[in-house]
Amino acid sequence: MDRVYYAFMGLGTTETVSSICLAMVPPGNILRTIAELRVSLWKTAGAPSARAWFDIPVLAWLGEVIDGASLAGIASRCSYPFELGSMKRHGDDVFLCFPDELARHAKDLADKLPLATRSTAYTPGPFEAGIGCYCATLPPSTELSSVMAGLPGNGTDLPGIRAKTFILAQIELRWTPGPRLESSWATLSSARAGRKTVRA
Repeated sequence: MDRVYYAFMGLGTTETVSSICLAMVPPGNILRTIAELRVSLWKTAGAPSARAWFDIPVLAWLGEVIDGASLAGIASRCSYPFELGSMKRHGDDVFLCFPDELARHAKDLADKLPLATRSTAYTPGPFEAGIGCYCATLPPSTELSSVMAGLPGNGTDLPGIRAKTFILAQIELRWTPGPRLESSWATLSSARAGRKTVRA
């Protein structure tokens, strides 16, 4: 089992929440690109949330664990590649967004899954699913345009973030609500997916 840990302060000092996500895990070089972009956001905007959670897009927050056979079946039907496009703001959260076609695929997939609610065993995660890769949460008074101006290439010349295949993974995220931004996560199961090229 692959386990990753991140926190500004140690977990266990306050109550934590468990969430399960279905996520797209790209190859390592793309993970590095996303991580570097989030570090730039952290330095430019002074947003500690840009160093929290993980550097992968979440398709859906699940209310229960999906068995391995079901995950493999879902992955076999995922014929779209990994791709992220422009950086956009949704409320106070900033995402590297899915292209339109991939966003539609994510919604169609989520409609068939046991999604998390406030009454399920696993709760929705700390940010919205199905949009793309969460990057940071900005103060309400902060303009995204001013933040992007401080990114490499003024944020307009982002490197191509795409891959023909990816790992569809079921990940458990344990996190602390509020400003502490403590989290740890573990991959529960995974399967390879993706084939054809998507164009929005």
